[in-house]
Amino acid sequence: MDEKNQDVTMRVYATLLSLRNNIDKLNYSVPEVYVHEYHSVLDRLRDIRMEVSEFRIPEEIVKPIVTSVNTLEGRRSYSE
Repeated sequence: MDEKNQDVTMRVYATLLSLRNNIDKLNYSVPEVYVHEYHSVLDRLRDIRMEVSEFRIPEEIVKPIVTSVNTLEGRRSYSE
């Protein structure tokens, strides 16, 4: 691995650790912004010719969750 790729790999690793530490502090819901950040990190690895497709989070499972329901009005509130 050349120096540039090694540098990218080390930076990506540090970013992934940071994401993991921040996500671990969340309870049940992960804001979509973290998913986008995670995918951008994977893209950096892909750019140095590493196969990362198996680590992507499928779009169909990234969705808001119901945070509250008003049964009288039949309305629901969703997370971001």
